[in-house]
Amino acid sequence: MNSSIFAIFRHKQFKSSSVVFGGIFAGFVINYIINIILARYFGPDHFGIYKIGTIFVTTFATICVLGMDSGLTRYISLKKSSNEFFYIKELIKIAIKYTIVSSAAITSVILIFNKNLSNLLIKDGHYNVIIEILAISIPFITFKTIIVGILRGNKNYIKLEIFHDIIPFILLLISSILVIVLNLNLRMMIYFYLISFMILFFIGIYILKNLDISKLITLQDNNSVNHRLIKREIFSYSLPLLLTNILSISRKKFDILLVGILLSSRDAGIYSVAVPFSMGLKFIMLAVNRVYLPESASKFSKDRLKINSIYQRTTKFLILISMPIFIIIFIFAKELIIIFFGLDYASAATPLRILLTGNLINVISGPFGETLQAIGKTRIIFITNLISATSNIFLLIYLIPKFGINGAAFANFVSLTVMVIISVLYLVKSQNIYPWAVLSRKK
Repeated sequence: MNSSIFAIFRHKQFKSSSVVFGGIFAGFVINYIINIILARYFGPDHFGIYKIGTIFVTTFATICVLGMDSGLTRYISLKKSSNEFFYIKELIKIAIKYTIVSSAAITSVILIFNKNLSNLLIKDGHYNVIIEILAISIPFITFKTIIVGILRGNKNYIKLEIFHDIIPFILLLISSILVIVLNLNLRMMIYFYLISFMILFFIGIYILKNLDISKLITLQDNNSVNHRLIKREIFSYSLPLLLTNILSISRKKFDILLVGILLSSRDAGIYSVAVPFSMGLKFIMLAVNRVYLPESASKFSKDRLKINSIYQRTTKFLILISMPIFIIIFIFAKELIIIFFGLDYASAATPLRILLTGNLINVISGPFGETLQAIGKTRIIFITNLISATSNIFLLIYLIPKFGINGAAFANFVSLTVMVIISVLYLVKSQNIYPWAVLSRKK
């Protein structure tokens, strides 16, 4: 394999990744502008309430997807190459049907227990209505995620990025600007958040009808298709990922929620500005991963040995891109936070450095999670996430009261590092798949 740096960019997945990277980068920048606008306009207290509320509903929306988005990505990619269109049609029908039911059920439960949940999360009776409004957005967010899974599986990367990373953040950016121009309160921003995802719902329907696989909708049911087998396959693959997603959420997002619960919404607001800065490394990995999973899944079906090569090239690419970003943000963490968010958020500098270090370890280890998905080892993903999430929750509960937001960041760092180590060791020891070419050459 050509070891030249430039050779890395000539491979197919990186050409596709350039489109995805552009979309994620644009979305990342727009989302960051939104955070800056809202953080400066509302201040740490109300900004903390906004972050707690939106993280709460997106967490439950992820659960409502039932892991179907990843299942759609994998099986559409596999079955489209063999022209099994009836399989794909049934797959999409199953995913939409069951996620509608799950999102409706979860939304109903949240609305019933809204007051109790609001008192736990926000601790301010004036804002109980916020959780109620946000809960209504859950079915719309869930449907958006299903459409994203279909687009990934169909490899419609341009439509994927426009729908997933551009349009949502543009809608929220417009909402943020309107709030400032019209001097509106936090409640109105929450209404705008709901309206944005309602708009995305209709855009998603339009996209689904105009996909390259739109002809699936008009296909007559094929009696030769084993519907129960398809359902069993998608659920056996997706349900472990549902549990994995729940555990992943507890590791990625419970820190902000628990900071709000154990400390205050103000502390949650301050801590939450460190998170998107630390994600400066992860957005590169997210861009590559969206192409990596369908590409590696299709390669695995033909030649398993190619996964090792793809994994190593991907990891090398991520290291080359992420290191300069890490160095700049780590050195100038406090200055960057003050410039963008103001002095009220200066104490987020230390958590930022801790979170950034954890994300670096994750990125330089390559797309180990997607590699495990591609080879069908979803139960291993579940086990690693279980260990990581469990350690994260216990550490958060123990460290936040003692060390505040710094303790939350350290808990996140430890749990993420544990997950990386276990996952990479499994790939190396059990599958003979190495993230770094130097290790495979030594072997």
